[in-house]
Amino acid sequence: MAEAHNRLMISWVALVFAAIVLTGPLSSSSSGETPEFMQIIEIDNYAKEVHAGESVLYNWTLRNVDSGANLTIEIEVSIANEGWSADLSTSSVLLETDELTTITATVHAPLERGDLDSNLTVVFKVYEDGYLVQISSDSAYTEIIGAFASADKVLGYFENPLPDPLDNEWGVFLLDVIIWLAIAFGIAYVMDGVVAVTRRSASMLDDIILGIIRTPVLLLVFAYGVVQSLDALHKHIPLNLRDMV
Repeated sequence: MAEAHNRLMISWVALVFAAIVLTGPLSSSSSGETPEFMQIIEIDNYAKEVHAGESVLYNWTLRNVDSGANLTIEIEVSIANEGWSADLSTSSVLLETDELTTITATVHAPLERGDLDSNLTVVFKVYEDGYLVQISSDSAYTEIIGAFASADKVLGYFENPLPDPLDNEWGVFLLDVIIWLAIAFGIAYVMDGVVAVTRRSASMLDDIILGIIRTPVLLLVFAYGVVQSLDALHKHIPLNLRDMV
């Protein structure tokens, strides 16, 4: 009797195990990803370079792969980088079964100042009979080559007033360096005035601190100004060297 009971238990465990093994693939397939109604076909290069103030295009092909329904696709675009903007060739499209269409996003780079690169995100919302059935997205990366137009202006804001032969990038660079040198001298004058005032106090600690930081601060200010001034010579400096500074 006990032996028969043991055989019955073993048979029951084996049956349960077989059921789990057989139904496992069915369960995993039923809980898989949402069926694809629209296919996004990447037909472009999604990492491009552009000059400041210019625009670049990114293209995607959309295909209705639903066998029995028309699809309405709403497209949204976002770009959060400073100075950049983007727009779409269309914000909504209707696709019949197996129909294809191309969507174009235009990315506009800043001219004067802003971020040197941007990340564009395009979101596709797919509707069937008014119901949202799929959300997909893609992205594109854009980088500015060269320099902003502000690099051709004194301190990035003012036109070059110098006559020929300095009415060019060399004149802008010269004026930038002179102005930053004047700024450094102005800071030195202010710090010397502060030192003169603090010398009247009983404590010499302020004098010591100002004496220690005076020269490094002036050198840092002038060095920063020289590096910023190099933007005016962007046509003569290789990109890899400019990226280093």
